[in-house]
Amino acid sequence: MERRGALVLELLGSRGCLAPEDLCQLSVVNQEWRSFADAEAPWLVLARIVKLRPLPFCLESGGEVDPQASAKRQLLQSYEPVFHARRRIRRLWRRANGFWRCWAPEALASEASGGCSERQLAELEAKQNSELPEDLAEYLRCDGHEKEAFWFAEAQPGALAFRVGRLLGTKEMAQKALSPGWLPVACSREGTFTCIRLQHKSETASFGEVWSTPNDRDFDESHLRRQTTCFTEYLEDYVGLLESIPTQFAEQRLLSSLGQVLPELFACPRIYCNEQSSWITTGLGKGKGNLWQRVDRSHPVRIIFPSLGKSGAGLWTGGVFL
Repeated sequence: MERRGALVLELLGSRGCLAPEDLCQLSVVNQEWRSFADAEAPWLVLARIVKLRPLPFCLESGGEVDPQASAKRQLLQSYEPVFHARRRIRRLWRRANGFWRCWAPEALASEASGGCSERQLAELEAKQNSELPEDLAEYLRCDGHEKEAFWFAEAQPGALAFRVGRLLGTKEMAQKALSPGWLPVACSREGTFTCIRLQHKSETASFGEVWSTPNDRDFDESHLRRQTTCFTEYLEDYVGLLESIPTQFAEQRLLSSLGQVLPELFACPRIYCNEQSSWITTGLGKGKGNLWQRVDRSHPVRIIFPSLGKSGAGLWTGGVFL
């Protein structure tokens, strides 16, 4: 039984079809499989074939693996924070996809389905000479294809707005090499790029952070602004924006349908927000709109719909802010 089970584990694991939680589930099948799942041999096999990428500094559990523990305990200690990070990303991805399927299916209709394989992720890492953060890798497993349409938005650092753009696929990430140690993950309608900090020996605390360029000029690290502490938080901002739109739209009782407004909303370079939705600014930045910060991400984002004819930058006319 143990030999046969170990062969099955190696076969499935080498094809990316098996994870530690699957082996844990075997223990509830029957007594025979429970004995197998508690043995050391299958966990030693699994530890050899399971790929665990580093987590961003802000997502690390902080606990150290006990070298004296069993193979099962050691693997689960390392895998538990990775498992939670992966599940968090998958939930965010499903929520975003669910929003677009419900309100604007055309946002997904023109794009290929499916994510990246482990081989594609490994090729990207080889070109970057660095491992990817686990949360970004999990997103690419869900949705790593190339995108042409601008249906994404990121909270613009220092501004009372979200910047409309698109997430990059693995091929475009590899092609748009900016600087060693930086991986581009998104580009905006304004021509700016958003990047993730890859592993650096002297800056492990910044690994996985998301930074953006303030304009479309040549990439310069000295001009970057930190967006979020990890890709997970970056994606949460986007999903939070999406899920706040239907309720606000219903409150405004606009005459047009939400399906008609969404293309207009994402056709502009920016989606402007209401300052009352947990945003603050210093006295110096007030009125200039360049020192705004969100102080509480648990509060829904309040946006200004173009159909209302107002925005933080002027009037809405034919899809352009004046």
